[in-house]
Amino acid sequence: MKNKWKTVIAWLAGLAGLTSCESGDILGTGISGAVMYGTPYADYDVNIVITDENGNPIEGISVRENYHEGKEVARSGKSGKVKMYLEHSNFCRMSLIDIDGEANGGEFEDLSISEQDLNLKQTKKGDKSWYKGRFDATGTVKMTKKK
Repeated sequence: MKNKWKTVIAWLAGLAGLTSCESGDILGTGISGAVMYGTPYADYDVNIVITDENGNPIEGISVRENYHEGKEVARSGKSGKVKMYLEHSNFCRMSLIDIDGEANGGEFEDLSISEQDLNLKQTKKGDKSWYKGRFDATGTVKMTKKK
């Protein structure tokens, strides 16, 4: 019965446009807040470079968009570059995770980034409703080695 009420609360919150980007759930119900009715969204062309503290590129970093159940959406190449397209996203946060251990420069702390950590340039206007348009999201992200 408790889960039924959580679902009802999450559904009503979604209709009202109430989600929490930081916690990844809807009004503390424990239900993931995917893009749904009443949630602003946009399209993002993401081009980032992942480096260590000295500016050296890091290969093999898994990039996961939190609102797609933490699934990997990209992985950095030899030059540390990540290029991806996020369609109809509310890109609140992405996680960068070192999945190869000591390989490729050592072990790095997990890092969470948001669109505020990147340079955003709007390339397509929104529809003056929930769709906010299309954006280029670029930048360099520095990861810290585990101690």
